[in-house]
Amino acid sequence: EYNEIQTGMTYEQVKKIVGSPGEVSSQVESHGHKVVIVTWYGNSYTGSNANVTFTNDEVTGKAQVGLK
Repeated sequence: EYNEIQTGMTYEQVKKIVGSPGEVSSQVESHGHKVVIVTWYGNSYTGSNANVTFTNDEVTGKAQVGLK
């Protein structure tokens, strides 16, 4: 799922790939730009997760920890 997420996708497209809404971990608006970081957690025991950064509802970055 993580590898399917591409720059320029909307939140709705990413949510459909992952299959859940995720959790907003950060949100800021400044100078006409809205930046939201959404986190999806894998197995909570291992702490695996993926963070996707959206700028004006488009993917501008992503990072992951412990996903296989």
